[in-house]
Amino acid sequence: MHKWLLVALTMFGCGKAKAVPKGPEQDLVAELGNALAADPRKVTALWDVEIRQQVDLFEDITRAPGTERVKMLEAAQPRLGEAAALDTLRAEVSGELFAAFRVALVKGGCVWGPPAPGDLELYTSKHELPKPKPEMGQHIGQFLFDLQRQIGYITSGRVTCPDGTSAWVQLVKRKGGGNSLRILRVGK
Repeated sequence: MHKWLLVALTMFGCGKAKAVPKGPEQDLVAELGNALAADPRKVTALWDVEIRQQVDLFEDITRAPGTERVKMLEAAQPRLGEAAALDTLRAEVSGELFAAFRVALVKGGCVWGPPAPGDLELYTSKHELPKPKPEMGQHIGQFLFDLQRQIGYITSGRVTCPDGTSAWVQLVKRKGGGNSLRILRVGK
């Protein structure tokens, strides 16, 4: 009888520690924890701030009144990719790593997983890039088209740490060989 119970527990994974998932998302979670432990000032190198700057601009444009959208885009375009603007954004994104999450990442053992049900409504619907549509107009449609040509894919998930701390994380990978996943956003 005990033998069968031991076999059943082994087969169904009861009493075993959870295996850490493998993949580029998990690698980036580990890299983030290591970077925080080694030199927290350099952690923003893991963000793709250039893509983030463009995505944020697109989202701001879509929230603006229809008559102001093209003016807003034209006014912002000279700052896209500008070193000072990217440095400002780097300073802002480092604040997305709230204190408890930073500590948990440094302790280690945090794992990448699927988004929680609330994440889909709260984050994914707000931070999704649509396909260019004729009603966007020439300028905005072209801006979105150019942005999407740079992006291989965007994915999001929930990073959960052994102490229960977790955060929604959105990652981006640029098109082209040799590009690795980078962080786009972090949210609670």
